[in-house]
Amino acid sequence: MTKRTRKGLGSDENGRLNSFVLAINAQRYYDTNKYKQYGQEEFGMEIRKCIAGFSNGKVDYFPVRRPIATGNWGCGIFNGDPQFKALIQLLVASILNINLTFTVDAQFGNKLQEIYKTMCVNNMKAADLYAALLHYDSVKDGVTVFEFVKVWTEELASVSRGRARRQYE
Repeated sequence: MTKRTRKGLGSDENGRLNSFVLAINAQRYYDTNKYKQYGQEEFGMEIRKCIAGFSNGKVDYFPVRRPIATGNWGCGIFNGDPQFKALIQLLVASILNINLTFTVDAQFGNKLQEIYKTMCVNNMKAADLYAALLHYDSVKDGVTVFEFVKVWTEELASVSRGRARRQYE
């Protein structure tokens, strides 16, 4: 028998919430190799780890599917780029159709919401975000990941609008 909690999430007969902890290991990037995280091999590894971890979040026995609560994983002491890691998580969540809840500081949260809104308004697809993150490795100096993805997104949208206009001329 389950009991309902205030958010509509069930708990078991012992009062434990229907939830679980998911952990994904982090790669440490020292100052001498911090740019390695943007390379194709490291990027691919991060995508695969995130898919494996988030796929385990799709557990069928919970009565209500919960979003994954996440944050700046692989950052801080591990020296990962929070913007890059956040967009990897958004990419994988989009592919797996999983909702995310980011727990980050207000300043980073505002920037993340801004880039997310830009991607949504411009109908950015998961494949487009993947391509942008893959290409960031070639321009990383002096441009943040969010700045790069914003320009990438707006340029893709501009090209798409141009194609649509030409179709109807």
